[in-house]
Amino acid sequence: MFNYAFESNGVRYVGEYVRLVETKKRGAQLIVKFGDGTTYKSKQQDFTTTYDAVSFYGP
Repeated sequence: MFNYAFESNGVRYVGEYVRLVETKKRGAQLIVKFGDGTTYKSKQQDFTTTYDAVSFYGP
């Protein structure tokens, strides 16, 4: 269980005590799934953020 911070195009998503389930990239689309059921999908075709955009701080 981790806190997470995820930033995309200047928008910051922060959650507490959820687990990162999956991060994958399909072409220009980044898909991030968390253990609480939250799924983030980039909507822009020119999306350039990589896996490093998901950072963990603390267990």
